[in-house]
Amino acid sequence: MLRPAALVLLLIGIGSPTIAQTPPPAAAADAVVDKSSPDYKRCRRIEVTGSRARKEKVCKTNAQWDAIARAGNETSRDQLERSQSLVRPDGM
Repeated sequence: MLRPAALVLLLIGIGSPTIAQTPPPAAAADAVVDKSSPDYKRCRRIEVTGSRARKEKVCKTNAQWDAIARAGNETSRDQLERSQSLVRPDGM
């Protein structure tokens, strides 16, 4: 007679802490609210080459958009320096 009661108490005791320690849903944990955070996902509409009206939605994190901007600036800087090195101010 004591065994079923002990089993019930054991199951109640084991079940209670697991309910109290359940993690938040994955969607709430992944959501980044701060828009200046590097992990905040931002979407932009980018024109499709060869089309006048078609635009494509591209979503990336702030860190990825910054990396793309840095790479574009570096490429432009390199091209400018190369074009200036071809022109010699001394007339040679």
